[in-house]
Amino acid sequence: MLAVISNRHWGKLITARWEGIPGKYVWTAIGLVLLWGVMRAIYERDADLVGRLAAWETVPANAAQRKRLAESQFEQLDELQKSLLKQLLVTDMMNEGHAVAYMQSIGCTEVKECLAPIADKTNFLIRNFVGYYEINPAFREALEKLLGNS
Repeated sequence: MLAVISNRHWGKLITARWEGIPGKYVWTAIGLVLLWGVMRAIYERDADLVGRLAAWETVPANAAQRKRLAESQFEQLDELQKSLLKQLLVTDMMNEGHAVAYMQSIGCTEVKECLAPIADKTNFLIRNFVGYYEINPAFREALEKLLGNS
């Protein structure tokens, strides 16, 4: 097989076919640009996950620091989100469908997403692989105190 490939006749045929096509450096550059585009798309898709993991890993170990962080994040929420967190403390686990049903039961209409914005803004919620949101155990006590006062 190697003897056939290395035959001068085959080498002339292969080089004759490639005369009008850009050189190997152009094809290498095109391949690298495409690879860079694919990797960039994957990175942007996972940027949200990386942000949530970074927020999870930076939870303060000290209870007083956690309380201050919880208070500052709690101030960012509106009253509907606070009532939804209170309901989530009662039910322990909730997905977006349950959250929308609860919001409609208290009079909110045209609500599509309730828990994802809270999870994006705060460290209060964690989402499991099935899509259910739970209260972050590191902030549960601070959140119970804050919701008890409101």
